[in-house]
Amino acid sequence: MFDRRLATHFDWSFAATILGMALVGILTIYSANTLAGSTFRKTLYLRQMTWVGVGLVALVAACLVSYRTLARFAYVVFALSGILLVLVLVMGKAGLGAQRWIRVAGFAFQPSEFAKLGLVLFLARPAAPLHRAQPDAFARPELAASRAVRRRRRRPGPALVDGPEGVPAPSHPGLPEP
Repeated sequence: MFDRRLATHFDWSFAATILGMALVGILTIYSANTLAGSTFRKTLYLRQMTWVGVGLVALVAACLVSYRTLARFAYVVFALSGILLVLVLVMGKAGLGAQRWIRVAGFAFQPSEFAKLGLVLFLARPAAPLHRAQPDAFARPELAASRAVRRRRRRPGPALVDGPEGVPAPSHPGLPEP
């Protein structure tokens, strides 16, 4: 299901700016390698286009996932990222002098990148509400005051002018006299 609020609240100018920057990068790679002798360098812009496409798919997927869902699975993501970090110690490949890569089906990735996401979700989880709670009037006194004013406005009559037992209500500085 598609939430229409996503389309109306999405920052389209930001997305267009990022897409424009990606296209400038692709054109730069293309123009820098047009006269290259090797086939690898001539087709480097195609690899860049592929990764821009993968990034766009990841962007759409990230926008479709609710932050409440992320909060619900924060501990699971944190645990899986910890398991992946232990797997690096067991079956990781060394690259540039450090053992930090895991190779799965011909694709190498660094679990530390997922661990960063897992740590952020884990640390943010206690602050994330999983349901839409009504604001607590005792926790936020300004809400209690505004609620009292709204209730008082709904009751027309002498309650707005007179205090208890017909005694004129005291006026506050800056407020008009009743």
